[in-house]
Amino acid sequence: MPTWGEAKRDKVGAYAKGLADRGSHFGSILRPLAYSFPHLWAVVLMFVAMLLYAGAHQGKLLLVKPFVDGVIPRAAADGSGFWPQLWFVTVVLLLFAVCEGVFRVAKEYLIKYVQFRTTLDIQFTVYRNTLHQEMPFFGRWQLGDILQRMSDDVRLMLNMLDLVLANLLLEPFLIAGGLVVAFYACWQLTLITLGVLLFIIFPLFKLGRKVRRQATKRQGYQARISQSRVQMVTGFKTIKLFGTEDRESDRFYDQTRSLFRKQMRAARSKQVSAGTTTMIAGIALAVAVFLGMAAIHKGIWGLTSGSLIQFLAACQAVFRPLTRLAKAYNKVNEALAGSNRVFTYLDSMETPVNRSGRPMDDLEPSIAVQHVDFRYGDDDVLNDVSFTAGAGQVTALVGASGAGKSTILDLAAGIYEVRTGRILVGGVDLEDIALDSYKQHVACVPQDPFLFAISLRENITYGRPDATDEEVVAAARVANIHDFIAALPNGYNTVVGERGQTLSGGQRQRVAIARAVLKDASILLLDEATSALDAESERTFYDALERLMRSGTKTVLVVAHRLSTVVNADKIIVLEGGRTIEEGTHAELMQKDGAYRRLFEAQFSETETGPPRHDTP
Repeated sequence: MPTWGEAKRDKVGAYAKGLADRGSHFGSILRPLAYSFPHLWAVVLMFVAMLLYAGAHQGKLLLVKPFVDGVIPRAAADGSGFWPQLWFVTVVLLLFAVCEGVFRVAKEYLIKYVQFRTTLDIQFTVYRNTLHQEMPFFGRWQLGDILQRMSDDVRLMLNMLDLVLANLLLEPFLIAGGLVVAFYACWQLTLITLGVLLFIIFPLFKLGRKVRRQATKRQGYQARISQSRVQMVTGFKTIKLFGTEDRESDRFYDQTRSLFRKQMRAARSKQVSAGTTTMIAGIALAVAVFLGMAAIHKGIWGLTSGSLIQFLAACQAVFRPLTRLAKAYNKVNEALAGSNRVFTYLDSMETPVNRSGRPMDDLEPSIAVQHVDFRYGDDDVLNDVSFTAGAGQVTALVGASGAGKSTILDLAAGIYEVRTGRILVGGVDLEDIALDSYKQHVACVPQDPFLFAISLRENITYGRPDATDEEVVAAARVANIHDFIAALPNGYNTVVGERGQTLSGGQRQRVAIARAVLKDASILLLDEATSALDAESERTFYDALERLMRSGTKTVLVVAHRLSTVVNADKIIVLEGGRTIEEGTHAELMQKDGAYRRLFEAQFSETETGPPRHDTP
């Protein structure tokens, strides 16, 4: 149940999105600000502090006229009333100074609180929603673009919120305070000056739109550069093997040159806007000085030397925040490109669904695939695939690369949803089982396992963080990795590198096997899980797996290219072109003289009687 602030955030956010979709500048600014509604108390206090600060800051200008017309003449003529006037001006000035300092601290602190808390909520929403997306989502987005939107674009949005809160909201208070003093000093001059200042608005908005368009293009180029960096780091070995360092460098240089041109266009538009604002403000001040002195000379409008100086001081007090407002407006237009990209990314996501249903605890871990079709985009991967994997049995999937074996494991793991056909677990449609409950009973070892840049203990216990040290060691022994870990200086507390790069492929695979074994799941999915292991380690693992099978009812679904690992499987499913073409035990399939036998014989010479046999699943 969302809180009042969260409900208001969603309602205002939806309204702002509608405005932004229609091209409204206000809607683009309001959308990130909607995330401040859960912290409305801080927003209200921030506005109060801004109002009081602006009043104290601009209120000092009210002392200019009594000081110039009252204190200075009496001081020069040594007239009566000098000291009372001086004490009054000084005491009030001190009060304004104290209030201004206190309210400045309050408004700056509250601005930062609202800014950082709002950005934190948006970052968390982006991160959480990204994690809850289905796998096809990551096929539509490049990694570099995702990272750009989650890092640099969020940073731009943080800058935008700072500009909006500290300038676009504060400066109008200062401008209003200055105008009050200006009207008090001479309303006629104020109206004339305002008429001149209106000319600032039109070029400001026109150039602002141009800056926003240019900044959006620039962020697109930033995303391409980010993607190039990602490819350089992740594909460094391939680049070195093919000797394409110069080609990749030239490509990166071309991208940065294009970015440079976009940056210079945006910089030119911003400086033209700032220069125009300064020029018009200077013209307005010159007009005010000329007309003010003429009015004093003619004795009209009730102007005195003190009121004219007070008016000019008020004009300066208006022009300074107005200039800062113009600069902030241009920077907001530039930063809005990042904010819009973040929300475009959020809008592309499907609403996270917490699939409910019956728990997995009381279901038998048998798997039945019934007439399943599946495709990635427009590419068919599986066509009318049907087979069963019985509880307490090892079922192997074999076939050429691209036959759909790993896709079946992904579907069985609940990573992808079946579009046509059904997958039954314990006789119940997988879609009717609570997804969280189901995943607690599934463990998977991929061919290229991912290790986090954390300790080996944390990697092994990732699926079961409450495991004891004894259980961790036992799982590591099953995976034949304990001796290696124990020999390390920090043992199980050794931190592996990014993606586990400080370990060899076989060591990473053993850690992943230990992680799956420790979870003690009733459904175990092995996708070429021993491809990086030597024959002895592979035999040790399958011997241990057989012991685990005896300890409880488990269903093992294994994908294998190396057929020696599956000759003792309870059932072998042969796939070709996304279809099941053969099914049976190793002996049965060898007698059929079909696709399986051809695959098997292709891996072993005719002089061999077959692969070494061992009593393992």
